[in-house]
Amino acid sequence: MVASGQASVSVSNIAVCSVDDGYWVAWLPEGAELPVLAYVDRGTVTGIVSTEEPVQTSLILHPSQNPFRESVNLTVEGNPLPERLDVFDITGRLIRVLENDSMNSTFLWDGRNTSGQEMPPGTYFIQASAAGIRSTVQLVKL
Repeated sequence: MVASGQASVSVSNIAVCSVDDGYWVAWLPEGAELPVLAYVDRGTVTGIVSTEEPVQTSLILHPSQNPFRESVNLTVEGNPLPERLDVFDITGRLIRVLENDSMNSTFLWDGRNTSGQEMPPGTYFIQASAAGIRSTVQLVKL
């Protein structure tokens, strides 16, 4: 785009289709109602520069051990980090909310419910949610 003299375009307003000997590029200039379509020879493309940060599209939960006996650390990978994790029993009932005020990526579940009662051995589901993205991990308490 820069070499062609065109103004920069947001990544969300550009589409590229690769063909054998080049690319068809369509973009919507700011304020325009119709897109611009151009053909670019494969040999003239030198690189793509983006000033936008990549968007995290997933959350991943990593338990420190599974199965566990007394407590388990859950590390969350993703951005933005969730402020809480929800703990569900096998019936789908919410039994505990693990909060993280420091925005640390690690949460601790001590195997207890909201009332502080020790939960029995069994299967539990831990769910992280942030920015409309959800991830769930199944844990077994011995």
